[in-house]
Amino acid sequence: MTLTTETKFNIGDTAYFLDVNHDITKGVVTKIENKIIVHKDWYTEQKSTFVLTEYILKIADIQDSARIPEEKLFNNPEDIVAALNEQIKSRTFDEPFN
Repeated sequence: MTLTTETKFNIGDTAYFLDVNHDITKGVVTKIENKIIVHKDWYTEQKSTFVLTEYILKIADIQDSARIPEEKLFNNPEDIVAALNEQIKSRTFDEPFN
């Protein structure tokens, strides 16, 4: 049996992300991991599933690799800036915590 899945990036691709210091960082994808998460609501007992895709990136000036979720990776630095500008425009950061 062969399992195939569509991913945003492939092994060997260059991807960009914001590191813990909020600096734009570039890395090369060396591994892709997909995890199926099953969640059971304690109140309704309804089960739901979702797939978590994480990428392992090798960063040129760091010995260790970084593990980054797919939704936090970008094709280029301009995409990061555009996403931040959209967040500022929509002001989603002003919404209260639930």
